[in-house]
This record gives sequence, C-alpha cells and structure tokens, in this order.
Amino acid sequence: MEFDGKKADIIFTIRSVESIPCDLRGQVLAFDGDGNLVSDPLKTPWPMPWVTEELAKLASGRTAMPEEKKFRVYNPEEPDQYVFVSVEE
Repeated sequence: MEFDGKKADIIFTIRSVESIPCDLRGQVLAFDGDGNLVSDPLKTPWPMPWVTEELAKLASGRTAMPEEKKFRVYNPEEPDQYVFVSVEE
C-alpha cells in the first residue's frame, strides 16, 4: 500500500485504547521497513509521541513483533496506557 507515493511495509490500525483520554480508534500509522512514518501522523488533541515511537520500533525490527496480528502496545512511561492494534504486513 502507498501513502502519498511512499510504499508502506507495515500498517498498524488502532482498534482501541486504555487509560488514554481521547479516541484514536480507526487511525492508521504506516511505516517503511526502516521504521520511518510514511502515513499521516496521528490526529490527537495533544502530543502523544509514544504511540508512533513504539510502533516505529516494531516496524524497524528494533523491538520484536508479536506473532499475533492484534496486540497491545504499552506506553513505556505510563504502563496503564496502551493502544490495541491490528497489523498488516
């Protein structure tokens, strides 16, 4: 899949959130194989860089990708916060 002419190697779709006071459901973040964001950034009422940072680590292989196609990604600074994502490769 392409985003503004850039090929995405992996696409994450946010399915739900926990302990985050805004709704991110349905938003998509796509990355190339090096973990560079190729889609639009998240639309949030305040900065939440941890979501993109943690997904970029998975996309680049710096963090091991779970075998499941749907899983939780936790905020490293606030362990009660997470996004539940589905992944397409």
